[in-house]
Amino acid sequence: MFWKRDKTVRVELVNPEIRLKAEQTAPFPESNNQPTAPAAASQTNLELSLKLVALAAVAMQGLLVVYGYCALAGEYDAFGISMNELDIGISSLLFYGYISLLLDTIIPLSHVPHIGAVLQAILYMLLAGGIVWYFKRTSLLEEKLKTTVLLSFVLFLLVILPILILNRGQKSGLEDIAQHGLSAPASQLQKTHIIQTDQGEKQGMLITATTKYTFLLAGTEVLKINNDSNKVIRVTKLSAKE
Repeated sequence: MFWKRDKTVRVELVNPEIRLKAEQTAPFPESNNQPTAPAAASQTNLELSLKLVALAAVAMQGLLVVYGYCALAGEYDAFGISMNELDIGISSLLFYGYISLLLDTIIPLSHVPHIGAVLQAILYMLLAGGIVWYFKRTSLLEEKLKTTVLLSFVLFLLVILPILILNRGQKSGLEDIAQHGLSAPASQLQKTHIIQTDQGEKQGMLITATTKYTFLLAGTEVLKINNDSNKVIRVTKLSAKE
């Protein structure tokens, strides 16, 4: 019978070059740019230390400005001069505050043998420790101590460097004066200012001078002199109350 015959079914591939490949893509390698935990902690500590140093410098400058203003206000008030008459800049207040702070604290401590140096070190450590302990409350004790020592050293440099530069400038000035025939230490060098005014020649100690006025102590009189015309516009007589 025809339906019982064996039949062959042929299948022909249209494109015999087709191949199926199962490719496994390798996972992306982890980036090596991310800092490790110790490196990140070290970088954070460095940034925090720099911020603490900057904060200490700003705090010290603010302290010097206030200290200088108060010291100048008290000194000029003794001569009958108001701070409102003077145009004093921030740089002048910083310098005078620095000088006044040295004369009142650091220099007296330096004259005390051994104990003075220890007290200065304790003062720097307390100031630095207060700043570090406030901003690094959660840090380890060892890390706090290291930062305190570093900040104390920075504060010491901020104080001692201006002294060294000031002494160098003063020494240079004394050398120039000695070349003109006057050799004397700074503590024994007397300075007398002579100004030609509308009331004749006035000489005495210069209290202060601004761009507009000069304040001269001539004997027991404080003269306020206009710089443009050299005219005496005010005389303040100093005397003891009976």
